[in-house]
Amino acid sequence: MNPPLALCLHSAAIDRVHYALTLMASALATGSKATLFVAGPAVWLLAKSGPVGGPGWHGLSPDAGGLEPAAFEARLAEKGIGTLTILAEAIAELGGEVLVCEMALRLAGLAAADLSPQLKPQPSGAVTYLSRAAGATSLFI
Repeated sequence: MNPPLALCLHSAAIDRVHYALTLMASALATGSKATLFVAGPAVWLLAKSGPVGGPGWHGLSPDAGGLEPAAFEARLAEKGIGTLTILAEAIAELGGEVLVCEMALRLAGLAAADLSPQLKPQPSGAVTYLSRAAGATSLFI
């Protein structure tokens, strides 16, 4: 088994969020344990609905080239690349642990009831994340 992976996702940029999910799904697929701590503006990834409608991830930021989240997701699908939806399904199926920062939820005006149950996000604090990250390969995105 590979060493565990601990990802702290703070960026709301859709391309960075996508890559964090790619890394997590890949780690899980190779038999590693993986924990994702969603913090800062990235919490919209886990919301049932976005600040202006649509799924929560529509509340994320455009990619580095200015492509809005929905267009970015469509481009991924068009090119045969795993979308956020596909990656989230894989992470849920493979048992990835998803923590969401309580402080970031409050800052975004979200509550645990506002989160999509798909990834089973657990409201937590930084101390919980750091305890899970002990001994793991840690990445901050």
